[in-house]
Amino acid sequence: MSRVGLGVFVCTAALFVLPGVAAGADRTSGGTVERRTSEDGADLLAEESTPGGSADGTDGCSFWDAVTLSGLGLVPPELAVGLQPGDNRLTRDLGGFVQTLHVRTCPDQVPRTQYRWFDDVPGLRPLVLQARESLVLPLPSPEFSPPAASVRTLVGVDTWFWVPEADWAPVEATAEAGTVSVTATATPVLLRFEPGDGSAAVTCPGPGEPWTNDAETSCSYTYQWVSAHHPDGRWPAAVQVEWEVTWSASTGHSGVLEPFVMVTDVALVVAEAEAVLTLRGR
Repeated sequence: MSRVGLGVFVCTAALFVLPGVAAGADRTSGGTVERRTSEDGADLLAEESTPGGSADGTDGCSFWDAVTLSGLGLVPPELAVGLQPGDNRLTRDLGGFVQTLHVRTCPDQVPRTQYRWFDDVPGLRPLVLQARESLVLPLPSPEFSPPAASVRTLVGVDTWFWVPEADWAPVEATAEAGTVSVTATATPVLLRFEPGDGSAAVTCPGPGEPWTNDAETSCSYTYQWVSAHHPDGRWPAAVQVEWEVTWSASTGHSGVLEPFVMVTDVALVVAEAEAVLTLRGR
């Protein structure tokens, strides 16, 4: 008597974390390439913070004076957008930086009447930039299920991803100058997995869920193609954590800055399982 048995042969199924090269890499650790990205902060210093240059009148111009409500009708239209009256002055709020519009006259220059914005709290912007750049954020340490060490990830299998919950906590840094201090706070708000196979990224509002038999997660991705389709034989994936950055000053001012995105690049080898029919007899 004989019977037909079905044996499953799994060929070259693998999930590796391998070294790679990425533009703007901060450092390489544990076989991953890690990057930190955001805007460069130059806009924080783009405006002059205090009236200067001709304060002594040596260039033939008058002193800078705050524009009052009575002078609103003379302000050029492009400067009048978003103006707010504050204590009879014309002010604007740029992400927590309150500025007042100033005017001066220069008889020997063109234009004769000149306008410029100046910060109400001189020196605040450099402190904000200093606090922001002092933030030390953890780089993503992604974990996967099936785990990378067991070499079992396949096409058509849900691949879970997550980062340690201990790394999902706010980080603060403070800068001080004289009696003024600024604290920048970075808060993780989004986990993102870029599969590297041309498909859209998968995003999660938290650190993800470690795999267990009875757990559920929205942080998973199912590959439809083996990584052999890529010239390197690996899908150039990446795990990203986006950090919201806010700041508050001892002066009572506060604002929101561009987020940081901390990135860990991973090269994933994804294979497929083949079913092989075998005859068993006795």
